[in-house]
Amino acid sequence: MAYLFLSDSGNETGKGLKKKIKEIAKDTVTDIIQKKAKLSKKVSEAVANEAVK
Repeated sequence: MAYLFLSDSGNETGKGLKKKIKEIAKDTVTDIIQKKAKLSKKVSEAVANEAVK
């Protein structure tokens, strides 16, 4: 864990993990919105982008 914070390559890895986690969360929120609210994919993605920020 300290590697992610103390080294330059660990810092880059941490940023990559953070980006991937946000992407997974956005996709999950988009799917939930589409299923529950019956909104279009485009609208669902816009809402998900705001929710994940």
